[in-house]
Amino acid sequence: MRHGARSRLAVAGAACALVVCLVGADARSRGGKKAKSPAASGRSKGIPKPSPASAPTRAAKAGTLDRLVRAFDKRLTRALAGRDLRRSDLVLVMRAGRGTPRALRDVVQRLVVARLARRSLRSHSVWPDTLDAARLKSRARMAGAELALDLTLALNNGYLHLRGEIFATDSSLWRDTVRPRRGTLAHLHASLRADAEVRAFSGPRSRKRLSFAQHDLDLGWRTVLAMVVADLDGDGRRELFILEPRRVELWRYDGKDYKRVSFLPLPAPLASVRPRRDMGTLVVADLDGDGKSELLVRSSVHEQCVEIVLRGDKLEKRRTLHGYPLMPLEVGGKRALLMGTAGPGVDWFPSSALSVDGGQANGSTDPAVTTAAVSSVMQLLPVSFYGLSATQIASAKGPRRYAAALDVKGRLYIYDGKLSRTIGSSAGIGVGFA
Repeated sequence: MRHGARSRLAVAGAACALVVCLVGADARSRGGKKAKSPAASGRSKGIPKPSPASAPTRAAKAGTLDRLVRAFDKRLTRALAGRDLRRSDLVLVMRAGRGTPRALRDVVQRLVVARLARRSLRSHSVWPDTLDAARLKSRARMAGAELALDLTLALNNGYLHLRGEIFATDSSLWRDTVRPRRGTLAHLHASLRADAEVRAFSGPRSRKRLSFAQHDLDLGWRTVLAMVVADLDGDGRRELFILEPRRVELWRYDGKDYKRVSFLPLPAPLASVRPRRDMGTLVVADLDGDGKSELLVRSSVHEQCVEIVLRGDKLEKRRTLHGYPLMPLEVGGKRALLMGTAGPGVDWFPSSALSVDGGQANGSTDPAVTTAAVSSVMQLLPVSFYGLSATQIASAKGPRRYAAALDVKGRLYIYDGKLSRTIGSSAGIGVGFA
């Protein structure tokens, strides 16, 4: 071999050695480990790569109840800040609110107890939910517990609420002076929207399909003061009653349309003073408790209210009353009728002139009870109103009773069916009321 060929071969060998050195240095700089062969790494062409499903998954997302208790626990931590929990015993009482399943309460209670176990409390225990807040605190003090946790789990309006108070049973002059609630350290509250996890505790829900029908009724040119639909004779079919200034009419549905069956002229005497426009009220109530309702009618054209019963297709007068019938009311556990009196020449009712009629078969009601019932209604209703009406609204859970009053300024007030509280009001309704 010639000298030039040996020189070129030596240079090529040196270049290959330099490349190997550079590759080895680069491998050491990336991990300091030797590259594995395809057989050692298990990634040869014959062995597939592991699928993503075989990779370890993330931790499951916390449920609604866990998140609720965790939010509540954070507020409890802030309330107990600065206290030596290693020298404190805690008792817990958790109640289920109205309509809240006890099984749901039990699960949340176990989660709360688990959170308490993570704290450095000397001890913690669960007491029966029959104890109210005052008895809980006194008995906790007698048992030697320094802390008492009183909680209520409530499910309403689509939200799950966990609320309550944390009490300190020991006495502190400074704390009792600053916080007059006698040892209340904090009011605690946490809420989350109820999802499928929460609703599962209520069991399967039955859904009823409601159907409604519209009927057009041509009354022609006439003055209609009031209308009501009710089953007076108890045959399961509802009749339509229409009040005019001088008579009341009975209409029945024949499967296709409503037709007038009979009418009853309102009895004399005529009213000596009438309002600026005709007015009247029409109320259905079972005052005697016989299972059949009566019709109470009053027109401003006539002086008295008339109680009417239905016998077959005939309307019959039973007795007369004074005032305008407004709505049925329960007074002292007995059926009664709330009556109103319109002022001379006006077409509205003052709430200061209300009265109660107890019916014929109810017996005498204690005057003090009647006065108290009328006084509570007077405070609830507007000072002056055009009408007061009670109605039932169909729903999947059954009929719901409400009452409504329209004052002279056009504001509509909505009450519960017993006239015990105001649900809401809305302005700008106008003077029309049905």
